[in-house]
Amino acid sequence: MSAHPSHPLPLSAAGADPEGQRWVRRAWRAMGATAAALALMAAVASATRDALVARAVLGDALGAAEARRAAADRALAEAADLRAEVAALGTRRAEFGGRVDGDPAALVVGSLELSARGAGLQVVAVERAIPRAEGSLPLHPVTARFRGDPDLVPRLVDDLLDALAPAGPLARISALELELRSFRHEEVDGWILVEVAGARPAPRPDGSTLAPFAPPPLPPAAGDPPLLARGLAARLEGERSLLAARLDALLDREALLLARDRMREEEEAAGAWIAAAADEAAATRRATAAAVVRLQTSAMGKAGFRLEGGERRVYDDD
Repeated sequence: MSAHPSHPLPLSAAGADPEGQRWVRRAWRAMGATAAALALMAAVASATRDALVARAVLGDALGAAEARRAAADRALAEAADLRAEVAALGTRRAEFGGRVDGDPAALVVGSLELSARGAGLQVVAVERAIPRAEGSLPLHPVTARFRGDPDLVPRLVDDLLDALAPAGPLARISALELELRSFRHEEVDGWILVEVAGARPAPRPDGSTLAPFAPPPLPPAAGDPPLLARGLAARLEGERSLLAARLDALLDREALLLARDRMREEEEAAGAWIAAAADEAAATRRATAAAVVRLQTSAMGKAGFRLEGGERRVYDDD
């Protein structure tokens, strides 16, 4: 039995059919051309897909940039009205601005000394404490320590209230304490607290309002965009430049917003303070008189009042 090869001989094998060899070569060339065409088609499809993706991404970024520029233009268009409002608030602020600007507590120091001496009391010390926040107007505490006849204390309070109103600083008497130096002698050591409203420092813009108008970040597709997306990339860069050019004006707008809000708050707080001044003074006089009476019946020789929850609470032996 003769042996036959189980696979075709290579083209170079001796005795191969020349026609068969030509056919195989043509087949291989056709397969190569097909593979090349398929590779080219795949490359074209991939490039087209990348271009479409880049166009979609850049189109979204461009739409966001255009929306931000429109919002920035609306905000800047409203800045003229905002500037007019700030000017009007500044004009109205002149009615109380001189009472809170500068160092209004310095006026109270002198008033305390003069009122105490005018009432016949000995001034021991007048001191200023660290300001504390309360609402829109920070309070500057000023205290005076004095000595003398307790019956003269109501006159001290009257004189001091007269000195503080109506054109003086926005101030209130928030506490009074009297303590007998001795049960044998009608003389007290006294302490009185006056709180003076001042102005807050002018706010400085920090750019916190600029986020909605800032140029959006460039997507990676903008770095080296495909040919089909280069027009969108150029338009996006133009929109970003237009937004960047508006940032200084938008920061000025932020300063106006801060000024407006602060002046509104100050105006409201000062108006409430001025409106309540007469009632505050009357309540202070009543509390002072009650404290002097309580002192006469106090077992420990101590009485006073303090402002708590908007009311002056009179106490003794506390």
